[in-house]
Amino acid sequence: MLAEIKAAFASTRLMTLVGPGGVGKTRLALRAGADLQRTMRDGVWFIDLAGLEDPHLVAKAVISSLGVADQSGQWPTSLLVSHLASREALLVLDNCEHLLDAVAVLADVVLKEAAGVRLLATSRQPLGISGERVVQVPPLTLQGESIAEPGHGGAHSEAVALLEARATDAGVQLDDSDATRQRLLEICRRLDGMPLALELAAVRLRTIGLDQLLERLSDRFAVLTGGSRAALPRQQTLLATIDWSHDLLSGTEAALLRRLAVFPSDMGLDAVEAVATQTGIDRETVLELLSSLIEKSFVTRLGQTANARYKLHETMREYALIKLREAEEERASINAFVTFYADMCEVAEKAAQSPRLVEWLKRMDVEADNVRASLAHCLHGPDHAMGVSMVGSLLWYWTARATSEGAYWLDLYLESRDADCGNDAAMARALFARGFVSMVLGDVMSAVPVLDEAEAKARAGSDSPLLARILSVSAGIRVMSGQLEGARSQLREAKMLAQGFDDPGVDAMLALTEGFIALGEADVETVGRVYTEWAPRARDRGDLQTLSYLLSSYGFSLLQQDRAEQAGPLLQESLGIERRLENRDMILYVLDGLASHAAMVGRFQRSARLLGAAETLQAQTGIRLMPHMEPVLANARESIASSLGIPALKLETQAGKRMSTDEAIAFALDEKKPARIDTRVDAKVTPLSKRELEVAALIAEGMSNKEIGSRCFLSERTVETHVSNILNKLGINSRVEVAGWVARELSPN
Repeated sequence: MLAEIKAAFASTRLMTLVGPGGVGKTRLALRAGADLQRTMRDGVWFIDLAGLEDPHLVAKAVISSLGVADQSGQWPTSLLVSHLASREALLVLDNCEHLLDAVAVLADVVLKEAAGVRLLATSRQPLGISGERVVQVPPLTLQGESIAEPGHGGAHSEAVALLEARATDAGVQLDDSDATRQRLLEICRRLDGMPLALELAAVRLRTIGLDQLLERLSDRFAVLTGGSRAALPRQQTLLATIDWSHDLLSGTEAALLRRLAVFPSDMGLDAVEAVATQTGIDRETVLELLSSLIEKSFVTRLGQTANARYKLHETMREYALIKLREAEEERASINAFVTFYADMCEVAEKAAQSPRLVEWLKRMDVEADNVRASLAHCLHGPDHAMGVSMVGSLLWYWTARATSEGAYWLDLYLESRDADCGNDAAMARALFARGFVSMVLGDVMSAVPVLDEAEAKARAGSDSPLLARILSVSAGIRVMSGQLEGARSQLREAKMLAQGFDDPGVDAMLALTEGFIALGEADVETVGRVYTEWAPRARDRGDLQTLSYLLSSYGFSLLQQDRAEQAGPLLQESLGIERRLENRDMILYVLDGLASHAAMVGRFQRSARLLGAAETLQAQTGIRLMPHMEPVLANARESIASSLGIPALKLETQAGKRMSTDEAIAFALDEKKPARIDTRVDAKVTPLSKRELEVAALIAEGMSNKEIGSRCFLSERTVETHVSNILNKLGINSRVEVAGWVARELSPN
């Protein structure tokens, strides 16, 4: 079937692998993507849609998987098309069936607007659009299953190979005999070669023998035969296998499995414990129960021990959800789920201006699908007020990672405010957040009415800290629309309000607004005073985001006054911070600032390349440049053109456009380009395979298993296996030691 898929892409740009749950569509798509990787200039990208429930966010999920920042005023579909228009890539859209219409619309747009892009989808039914080629995915093959010739039974059976492999993984020793092969083939026939069913059956072989397994399967099917004859045989097989395995769980194991159905995506141990304990399961038993469910193949463990996460296979989640509803426990479990993520968002908001910001941004990245599900549960239900509080508390995440999505959720809650239970304080914070997001998007018209309403609610509730923030952002909006006197008036009132309390967040907002007003007036003395006064406080508090804004504002102000030598170190420090925060709008601004700096000090080739890199990032994100940047950049381009000539400017700019964002940042920071590690097996004598060498090199770069899997197009479980093999072969115990080994043994002398 792999050969069929590869050949089909010569004449089609959209293929959908169709089949029921559990037949291995995802596995096949991953293998096909790996095989097609070398033919795609811009790579193969895997987008798992299983955890996404809102069809409006399909385009957002795709651009996030592609590493494109959602920090512009463009609709995500337009942003995606802009990003893909000139690329040759394969997008693998996995688990589309619950989002069929939205995926179909997106696929149709991409096929029409991005001629070099191909799509490989997996679904339980076709997308149903023009140009789609549908491939039915059968269960694993049972060919070669004749046992007439001793020693050859099942030699070429994919199903038997999987069953044997999973049995070995489970610690089951199978003897190499014709009788054993015959039994294995019979099990595979009974289970129709369905991978999920085979994996569950393999785990059972740790406690019962092959004959007992066959007997129990027969008993179960006898029951099914008298049941629903309308169900497809494969669905009967899968349901039977899961039922049989589920019946062997203890009462508390089954209870925990049911609770896990409320998670649409992977989950951490703390989330599992919270949902379990809030629904009557003892916290002390949760880890043991979870371990048992993993051992019995109901739950999959992802990642390393330090930050392990857990996930239900999509079919298993559907099964567990049925059991949850049968037990009438769904409402209580959802309440526990939403409460956990509401608390998490509140903690994340407090961490926004602390040394924990980087940690929490990464945490929110991982939890995005679960947070979305929580917001969706609250939107039209009794927990609407909790949802309003959540969506407002995510302000710093929206602005750093998902600005247009933030606007989407905030608008949904503001439009449904009649359902709110009178929580004016939470609503005022949500209105403020919407105004702030509008400012980041450069949308002055949208910002003014929501900030005015937020101000009225904050005054009515005598919420002075929030009112000071609102006035500060309103002042920034006035600067953007050229109303500098009005901006100064609002800032003065905000400062008066702030005198009565000690709030680091408010302090930071006031400082940034004062600097922003001065920057709009090209008042370098005031910007410098603000920086001198507030930067030490931000450093002491570990407030990286505020510090970076102060550094970049002062740096740009100095560029406006042709004081490039002083501006350079400030902008470089800001860029280093933004690399840690992965905040693409600020990375773009600072790259442009360093390009202007390079032109001012006579490094024209460097300036042109940085301008090219910034143009690529701007095209990817759709971010609008601030007005104060435009004259500085225009001067830089004019200087380069007059010094190098137009042809050289274009040539160097194109070289910059070919840089990745990481390469551009390293170049801008004057970091030496890392030596390329030679991963050829014959480069040096090593005990590692070619793939293990590649994984070791990526470990040395600091990548997580998830990042390595994305880079190499491998599942996290496969990466885990490679990492384990590397540690065993090298006789070491940690990833740090792997990095040291790579530095000693593989780096060029």
